[in-house]
Amino acid sequence: MTCTHFRLDFQDALAGLLPYVAHLHVADAVGVNGEGVLMGTGDVRWPETWKKITAYANASFIPEVWQGHKDHGAGFWAALEFLSQYNDKA
Repeated sequence: MTCTHFRLDFQDALAGLLPYVAHLHVADAVGVNGEGVLMGTGDVRWPETWKKITAYANASFIPEVWQGHKDHGAGFWAALEFLSQYNDKA
């Protein structure tokens, strides 16, 4: 959302920040204020993004999904399942 607001390339910003990251809150978003949408329904290009993130194996992460904790974490589990499809492609 910040990259959209400031008209920055998200992939470039991510590549520049990842060498300094210890922990990520991984989320999808739409525009400048659509935070925490269901993973895969927002503006993030996940194949490219996940490849960059997984190159830094020492960085931990947690998915961020709006109301993801409801129904015993159904939104979080769905996000992890979504991301796992890219693991063999990373």
